[in-house]
Amino acid sequence: MQVVPKEYEGSVCELKSMENELIATGVVGEITEDYVRIDARANPIPMQRYGIMLKVNVFNSREGFRVLVGKVYAASTRFLKLIEVTSLLDYERRNFFRIEADQPAWIVKKNEETDEWEDAQRVSIRDISLGGVLLEWPDGEMKTGAHIFLRLKLGRFNQVVECVICRTEDRAGVPYYGCEFQALSMPQSDAICQYIFQRQREQIQKNKFEQNSLNRGGI
Repeated sequence: MQVVPKEYEGSVCELKSMENELIATGVVGEITEDYVRIDARANPIPMQRYGIMLKVNVFNSREGFRVLVGKVYAASTRFLKLIEVTSLLDYERRNFFRIEADQPAWIVKKNEETDEWEDAQRVSIRDISLGGVLLEWPDGEMKTGAHIFLRLKLGRFNQVVECVICRTEDRAGVPYYGCEFQALSMPQSDAICQYIFQRQREQIQKNKFEQNSLNRGGI
């Protein structure tokens, strides 16, 4: 089954690493059930290693914006073929691409007179992914399917995003809410993705340091 319709052939796209670093711009040359081919535009595509995962931002004024993830199967400076292509959100969910967090956030509401967002309740983010967040919300009394607006402050990212509550749970008497992001813009997705990758790198470095400390202590 094709993840992206044939109508996206000819669309301009950006090739990015999974760390969100721009590799090249290109054009979606061919879409099949087995692969998606990206062709170079004005400049050659830097050679990519077989099997590496890449992100593709696809722009199409009629069909809309898509973010894809795929594995490099064949590559040259003129084109590359990606296999096992899926949407970034599906990839993230399938691979449990999320990090634990202890980060404040704010449920907000709009002031009808000024049309500005006002902080209403402080909550705590307990994990975050590109798909959504898990909130610890002691004063929460929301039901599954409810929509909320959440102010996120993640590094330089400080914006209000819309969420829908997809699950609720009780942990030792404290309400927790699993919330799914709704209609993130490309800059919002990029900013959240950058935050997640930065936190992952920090965790990897911390684990390596702790492991090296244990190894030294055992000698």
